[in-house]
Amino acid sequence: MMGLFTWVRDQLGLTYTEATPAEDEDDGARNRVARPYVSTGNGRRERGIPDRIEKFYVSTAVLRETQAYIEEHGAEGTEAYVFWAGAVADREAYISTCVYPTANARHGGVKVPLRKMTEINLELRDRDQIVLAQVHSHPGVARHSPVDEEKAVSFHEGFVSIVVPDFGETPVYDLRDCGVYVYTAGDGWQLLDEAEVEDRFAIEETVLEV
Repeated sequence: MMGLFTWVRDQLGLTYTEATPAEDEDDGARNRVARPYVSTGNGRRERGIPDRIEKFYVSTAVLRETQAYIEEHGAEGTEAYVFWAGAVADREAYISTCVYPTANARHGGVKVPLRKMTEINLELRDRDQIVLAQVHSHPGVARHSPVDEEKAVSFHEGFVSIVVPDFGETPVYDLRDCGVYVYTAGDGWQLLDEAEVEDRFAIEETVLEV
């Protein structure tokens, strides 16, 4: 079974993680080993993104990585920003990678510089992946602020923005406890209710014990 693949691009200040959790989940699934080689992606980026993504598949490894990162920043009293990247097939999205951008984080907000976004997109292009969602924490409730509405990293039809409340004290593992927004050109950012979250997001366990 494929193990944990991560590498750190120190010169860019980016951390990319494509992971299955370590055997001991109590360590926060943050143990990492070097990616042994880069595989070709078969031109997934060139297939385009559908106007509507009907289903997002998110692994528990991605959720654990995201939670650990948010908690690290929350302990310092700052918001955290994570991008979820992956591939799209037909009208289904498969999220496999966490991207931790170097950002200007503070108690009330996070700003990712344009230069950093360019670097992220170039790196993901090399991996034949795209940014599918942005995830960030708030000190309070899981709702978009006016800045979140105006400064999202993407306004593509179907792009997802997830707000994790209380600096991660309410875990990201159950997306129904978060503010999950989807962008549409006609209506802007729409907050999904619990039933819509269950319908649109499938959480897939990355460890199976038989």
